[in-house]
Amino acid sequence: MKNEKIWQILGIEPTSDVDQIRDAYRARLVETNPEDDPEGFMALKEAYDTALSLAENTGSDEETERPYADIIAEIDEILRT
Repeated sequence: MKNEKIWQILGIEPTSDVDQIRDAYRARLVETNPEDDPEGFMALKEAYDTALSLAENTGSDEETERPYADIIAEIDEILRT
Protein backbone atom coordinates (compact mmCIF):
# COMPACT_ATOMS: atom_id res chain seq x y z
CA MET A 1 0.00 0.00 0.00
CA LYS A 2 1.36 3.43 -0.94
CA ASN A 3 2.16 5.80 1.93
CA GLU A 4 -0.23 8.48 0.65
CA LYS A 5 -3.07 5.97 0.68
CA ILE A 6 -2.30 4.93 4.27
CA TRP A 7 -2.79 8.42 5.64
CA GLN A 8 -5.80 9.05 3.42
CA ILE A 9 -7.53 5.93 4.75
CA LEU A 10 -6.74 6.89 8.35
CA GLY A 11 -7.83 10.48 7.66
CA ILE A 12 -4.71 12.11 9.13
CA GLU A 13 -1.52 13.76 7.96
CA PRO A 14 1.62 11.60 7.97
CA THR A 15 2.94 11.28 11.51
CA SER A 16 5.12 9.15 13.73
CA ASP A 17 2.85 9.83 16.73
CA VAL A 18 1.56 6.38 17.67
CA ASP A 19 -1.24 7.81 19.82
CA GLN A 20 -2.53 9.91 16.93
CA ILE A 21 -2.44 6.87 14.63
CA ARG A 22 -4.36 4.78 17.17
CA ASP A 23 -6.95 7.51 17.69
CA ALA A 24 -7.48 7.84 13.94
CA TYR A 25 -7.84 4.07 13.61
CA ARG A 26 -10.41 3.92 16.41
CA ALA A 27 -12.40 6.76 14.87
CA ARG A 28 -12.45 5.06 11.45
CA LEU A 29 -13.17 1.67 13.00
CA VAL A 30 -16.47 2.98 14.37
CA GLU A 31 -17.46 3.99 10.84
CA THR A 32 -16.29 0.75 9.16
CA ASN A 33 -18.36 -2.36 9.82
CA PRO A 34 -16.46 -5.49 8.74
CA GLU A 35 -19.71 -7.28 7.90
CA ASP A 36 -20.99 -4.48 5.66
CA ASP A 37 -17.63 -3.51 4.13
CA PRO A 38 -15.06 -6.30 4.49
CA GLU A 39 -12.73 -4.76 1.88
CA GLY A 40 -12.86 -1.37 3.58
CA PHE A 41 -12.19 -2.98 6.94
CA MET A 42 -9.18 -4.89 5.57
CA ALA A 43 -7.81 -1.71 3.97
CA LEU A 44 -8.23 0.15 7.27
CA LYS A 45 -6.45 -2.61 9.20
CA GLU A 46 -3.61 -2.71 6.67
CA ALA A 47 -3.26 1.09 6.77
CA TYR A 48 -3.18 1.02 10.57
CA ASP A 49 -0.58 -1.76 10.74
CA THR A 50 1.60 -0.06 8.13
CA ALA A 51 1.35 3.36 9.81
CA LEU A 52 2.38 1.84 13.15
CA SER A 53 5.31 0.10 11.49
CA LEU A 54 6.42 3.34 9.85
CA ALA A 55 6.09 5.21 13.15
CA GLU A 56 8.18 2.63 14.98
CA ASN A 57 10.90 2.71 12.32
CA THR A 58 10.95 6.51 12.31
CA GLY A 59 11.28 6.61 16.08
CA SER A 60 14.17 4.16 16.14
CA ASP A 61 16.01 6.10 13.42
CA GLU A 62 15.77 9.31 15.40
CA GLU A 63 17.08 7.62 18.53
CA THR A 64 20.15 6.26 16.78
CA GLU A 65 20.99 9.67 15.31
CA ARG A 66 20.82 11.57 18.59
CA PRO A 67 23.92 10.11 20.24
CA TYR A 68 25.97 10.82 17.12
CA ALA A 69 24.80 14.44 17.11
CA ASP A 70 25.62 14.69 20.81
CA ILE A 71 29.15 13.38 20.19
CA ILE A 72 29.69 15.92 17.40
CA ALA A 73 28.47 18.70 19.68
CA GLU A 74 30.88 17.56 22.42
CA ILE A 75 33.79 17.46 19.98
CA ASP A 76 32.94 20.96 18.76
CA GLU A 77 32.84 22.18 22.35
CA ILE A 78 36.22 20.60 23.12
CA LEU A 79 37.78 22.08 19.98
CA ARG A 80 36.55 25.57 20.90
CA THR A 81 38.37 25.50 24.25
